[in-house]
Amino acid sequence: MQFKYTAKDKNGKKVTALTYADSPAGVIASLKKDALLAIRIEPVETVTPVHLKPRIFSKNGKVTSKEITVFSRQLATTLTAGLTLTQSLEAVSEELTNKHFQNIVRDVIKDIEGGASFSQSLTRHQNAFPATYRAIVETGEATGGLDKMMAKVSDYLESADRVKEKVKSALTYPIFLLAFACILLTAIVLFIIPKFKEMFDSARVPLPWLTRTVIRLSEFSIHHWLLLLIFAIVMSIILRMLIKIPVVRFWVDTKIIGVPIVGKNIIHKFLISRFCSTLGILLEGGVSLPTSLKITSQVVNNLLLRQSIEKIRFKVTAGSGIANSMKDLKVFPRLVVRMTAVGERTGRIADMFQRTATYYESELDHTIQRLSVILEPTLIILVGIIIAIIVVALYLPIFSMVRLVK
Repeated sequence: MQFKYTAKDKNGKKVTALTYADSPAGVIASLKKDALLAIRIEPVETVTPVHLKPRIFSKNGKVTSKEITVFSRQLATTLTAGLTLTQSLEAVSEELTNKHFQNIVRDVIKDIEGGASFSQSLTRHQNAFPATYRAIVETGEATGGLDKMMAKVSDYLESADRVKEKVKSALTYPIFLLAFACILLTAIVLFIIPKFKEMFDSARVPLPWLTRTVIRLSEFSIHHWLLLLIFAIVMSIILRMLIKIPVVRFWVDTKIIGVPIVGKNIIHKFLISRFCSTLGILLEGGVSLPTSLKITSQVVNNLLLRQSIEKIRFKVTAGSGIANSMKDLKVFPRLVVRMTAVGERTGRIADMFQRTATYYESELDHTIQRLSVILEPTLIILVGIIIAIIVVALYLPIFSMVRLVK
């Protein structure tokens, strides 16, 4: 059952938020663990109108995270200006260029006019609005600060998009360079090497071992290109099927964050930054710690980290502190555990999680800059070495031909 409570912390500051418990006594017990003194507790009606069912307007329709961010920022601005929720939604919907998103917003307006809350109407469109977003909106409605919550969720989404773009930019150039190298090598194997082979056959020159190896690889690729293509397609399908198996996906997610440089320094830092920022914004919005952990585990796209968060949630629900629950899990760096412990002692755990997220975002930025300086020339040199080996293999017989002519 969901309850809305008002409590005081150690400094006498009032805190109003939502939480889940079996009874008011359960809420009081949970607040005591967080060193909060309950002032007022009341149940929250969460019955969704019967007509509100999940709805998808178009199979091809898609709403990007950037569009959600802009929508949230505009909604926060119009609400702060004094417009009602439906007026704000109508004003924002008129500016949307994505027709699919525009239909969703208009449907949300109809639900609100029909008696549903904003968070209830968003539940119908879970593909567009993630669980984190809906939880923050629900808290904003309960506390009467929806405009402030929309501004906070906009900051959160902008930060998440910024981190994603940094990771993409770090991986885009190396992937492009490798793809270009593969195309170039394919062209050499299929078109250049056969020309040299014809010349060597006509000259009847004894070929060195390296040249014979390169020519054999070229002939095999030419004669069996269809087999190689089918093999590549089949392997791709098998890998896609395997990655959907939870045990395999867990193994891959565990190993990938241990890969030197890309895994440890980029993917792991990205996941920790995502974890801290999501948990921080939910706690700041007044969502209870167990509920925040549950939502955060759904947002994180790594099964190892997701399982670790669930372990923390289980221990926290049982009465343990979050820092104490984290310290035995290797996926969380020591810095995160120490910052969390400080946040628990000072009663500023939400702020500490957001500071930690900012720190790892900054670290990720520096790592990507350093990596780009090292990785790009390394890949260029590697590709150059491969091409150089092929060139040497093709020109060794030519040098032998020149000596025979002399």
